[in-house]
Amino acid sequence: MCGALVGAVMAVGLKHGRTRGDEDNRAAYGRSQKILRRFQEEMGSSICLELTGMDLSTAEGSKAFRQSDVPERVCRKCILTAARLAEEQLAA
Repeated sequence: MCGALVGAVMAVGLKHGRTRGDEDNRAAYGRSQKILRRFQEEMGSSICLELTGMDLSTAEGSKAFRQSDVPERVCRKCILTAARLAEEQLAA
């Protein structure tokens, strides 16, 4: 999964999530689902490999990633999109 998207969901969980296991988690879950759906709609996927076209779990993929324009061309847009979606849900 895209790390920027994971961070957005974590931020929502910190604000709207449970502090005890017996508390209701629907507020955080609903907001997280909105972020996920909108991110997928806007970016076309939520999976890093599909977004970047590179397998960052391998040494070769990580090296190719660092030497490419993907961080600027793809990841920057993912980060900005995830941050905007998180901000919208944190303000709601």
